[in-house]
Amino acid sequence: MIKQIPNGLTLLNLFCGSVAIPLVLMSFTKAALILCGICLLADLLDGMVARWLKADSPLGVQLDSLADMISFGLLPGIIIFYVLQRYGTGDISVGFTILAFLIPVSAALRLAKFNIDTRERTYFYGLPTPAGALFAFGVLWLVVFPSTGITAAFLNPLFLYGLIVILVVGYHIPLKLPGMKGSRAARIWLLVIAVVGITTFFIRRELAVLVMPLSYLLIGIIHRFIPLY
Repeated sequence: MIKQIPNGLTLLNLFCGSVAIPLVLMSFTKAALILCGICLLADLLDGMVARWLKADSPLGVQLDSLADMISFGLLPGIIIFYVLQRYGTGDISVGFTILAFLIPVSAALRLAKFNIDTRERTYFYGLPTPAGALFAFGVLWLVVFPSTGITAAFLNPLFLYGLIVILVVGYHIPLKLPGMKGSRAARIWLLVIAVVGITTFFIRRELAVLVMPLSYLLIGIIHRFIPLY
């Protein structure tokens, strides 16, 4: 029974991601944001607990991908769609806002490729879906904690459509990105990103979430030219 705890955490991720979708569409953004945070925490813990309990299983692998597809694929697409509809376009027409659903399409392809990738999983090759979802969660964070000027800039349609491109392409770009199973240097860079996020929270709270995936992606780009880990 204890060895089912990791699967329970994965299912918690799936449940929270599923519930967050209607909450976003009904404009209960603060509640949805809390559930986004639970999704990220559950996703972080399920792998750690599975390794600690030596409870890795084929079922867990499949559940993890299915949960990630909802919480870090479909939910980010819904968030960007909602923000474009509510803040970006100034009208209620669907129009080009449906392009936001290219995010879950690209995420599904990313997850499928990850499942059949035979390379050692100490690093990520291409932006992992939880990191990509952080971009969308950061946009939702801006909706919940608005700031004059900053919010207007990041809820601008040009930025939001640009973010769609970044996510759709970023899931498949040939960047080697750090993971928790990587080298000591890779884990240190992940710690640096966390510190940057916490520091930003106290300086410019509204940017605290967005700055973390941006830093993560930037580190991967720099590493392509100058080895960091």
